[in-house]
Amino acid sequence: MSTASKEVKPHKPLPPPNSDFYQLAETLPPEDLATLKQVRSFMENKVAPIINKYWIEDSFPFELLPAFKDLNLGIITCLNINQSFLNTTTYGISWIS
Repeated sequence: MSTASKEVKPHKPLPPPNSDFYQLAETLPPEDLATLKQVRSFMENKVAPIINKYWIEDSFPFELLPAFKDLNLGIITCLNINQSFLNTTTYGISWIS
């Protein structure tokens, strides 16, 4: 009886995550779409590289706050009222991203 080894196929790379499941970004005006792209870029370039460390340590990345402020997205008050300068759809998609 021969013991033929099976070839192991390399795994296909995973597709990039799609947080816009309902494709709402397609409905945004160009200026809001630009804001959405800016937020996604911030998350990919500033947050993603360091966030696992903070997750493991159960802490908060306070050094990101000045860069987050520079995005100029608006604020949320203690009462959780959206006082954003964005329309509601863009604001929601930005936070989902």
